[in-house]
Amino acid sequence: MAGQASNGVNCNLVLAALLTSVGGFLAGYEVILFSACLIHIREELHLTVLWLQILGAIIYIGGCVASLSSGVLSEFFGRKFVIISSSVTYIVGAVVVATSYTQQQILAGRLITGLSLGAITMCVPIFLSEISTTTIRGPITILYYVLFSLGLLAVTLMGASLSTLPQGWRYMPVVGSFVALLQFGFFFFVPESPRWLISRGRVEEGREVLLSLRLKNYPSEAEVNSIKADVDANVDKRGFRNLFKAASVRKALLVGSLLQLSQAFSGFFTITLYSTTIVTMTGLAGRTGAMWVVTGIVSVGLCGLVVGLALVERVGRRPLVLASLLGIAISHLFVAITLHVLYDYSPGVQLPAADPQCEANTCSSCIYRSGCGFCFSGGAGDEQDTACVLADSADYYRRAVSGSCSNATLLGEGAYTFAYKWCPHPQTWLILFGISLQIFFYFLGVGPLAWTINSEIFPWWTRSMAVSITSAVNWAGCCVLGLSFLSLMEAIFMHGVFYLLTGVNLVFLLVFYFILPETAGVSLEDMEKLFRMHLGTLGLKKNRVASE
Repeated sequence: MAGQASNGVNCNLVLAALLTSVGGFLAGYEVILFSACLIHIREELHLTVLWLQILGAIIYIGGCVASLSSGVLSEFFGRKFVIISSSVTYIVGAVVVATSYTQQQILAGRLITGLSLGAITMCVPIFLSEISTTTIRGPITILYYVLFSLGLLAVTLMGASLSTLPQGWRYMPVVGSFVALLQFGFFFFVPESPRWLISRGRVEEGREVLLSLRLKNYPSEAEVNSIKADVDANVDKRGFRNLFKAASVRKALLVGSLLQLSQAFSGFFTITLYSTTIVTMTGLAGRTGAMWVVTGIVSVGLCGLVVGLALVERVGRRPLVLASLLGIAISHLFVAITLHVLYDYSPGVQLPAADPQCEANTCSSCIYRSGCGFCFSGGAGDEQDTACVLADSADYYRRAVSGSCSNATLLGEGAYTFAYKWCPHPQTWLILFGISLQIFFYFLGVGPLAWTINSEIFPWWTRSMAVSITSAVNWAGCCVLGLSFLSLMEAIFMHGVFYLLTGVNLVFLLVFYFILPETAGVSLEDMEKLFRMHLGTLGLKKNRVASE
């Protein structure tokens, strides 16, 4: 009981945190939903590559817009209002996608869903942070990412199970809408954030809510008095116009924005968006088996999250973020070197090209020619009758326009294989190993902690506005990387993209070594004091404002 008394957590707090974190499940579910449906949607609706990129990016645009607007809405109408509204918006978007028969309808559905996810990612971490006690705030806010990872796992399992069912992809958004409906119904019984209530002058109501979320022997009255004192001392600062006036808030805003940008440029969202495509490019699984491989990769991420959850209050946020970025950089470098070696030692082309466009000496030089693929018989390491041939764009590059690889029967029987944008090699599994390693380190630190730290570091009078800005930075970063990923692959090849991601993550590691402070053990009311130190030494000086 001593441990319980020290952190003040009761059943009401745990239940409220779980119901709130359902928003994380929806966010994770939707992140990889498009990847799970991609192969089926593009064939059923005859989507061009341009439309695939537009549909992939539109959710980020919606998320960016909603993140910015949700800051204002949650400030004036409350956190609960925004979370309930996001459930309704998600249901509408999911139903539109599930019933779509044109690319324009799917575009509208994914835009609406993006609006929902933008509100979720902005408001849910704040709500979790504001209902938590100082000593347990890390695990409570990471609960959002626990449900996020379960959403990822659920949609990959469902995608794998429904991959052979005609129009099975339509069931996946419907399942997500049922989860959102459950959150919508039960969230009416979840109380509003006590800190938001007190900040709006509803002190007695806020006190009652906070007492209901704490054990009886926890010093809740002292917590209420601390919140009220902080509100009274800064009540004249409320409003967007004061956001950039305080130096401490500007520093926090810079740190929070860079954290979100580092999460976006970790490559996680782009890799998951194209996960089934990447798996099929390795040649280790076809269209029906790719989602099972992705499920295994996502499971590795869960392991990283469990480790991070166990360590977040013991070792702190800062060491986990730095270790995460270092691990991600090493993982990207491993994938880059593997891809580079496979590129340099790819099988040779034995047969003359039937089309001048596909003149090539090796598989690597072949697949990087626009519209060309590598045709061969035999297995990886024992390729025969190899040729560089023009791919059939009308059949989504699954076979060639002529020759043995244009014969669906030969391809179906496995007599021949058509490799579009990948080359056969016995060691292609190393690519998936490296990606699994990257996802492990992502979930260990920067994935969940970018949201956790952003929900902590801002004072109450600017928390909603500031987090809406940093969340929008995350969505914008994901959009930029998502839109440029395929173009970068064409320009500098896939190994070049991973070399680039390695460098970007190492730069973020260096920056955060100097400017990322430790926030564990600091109350939300004392967080502003932490950022009164010089920006370049925030990460170097030991935290002296930890709560008693």
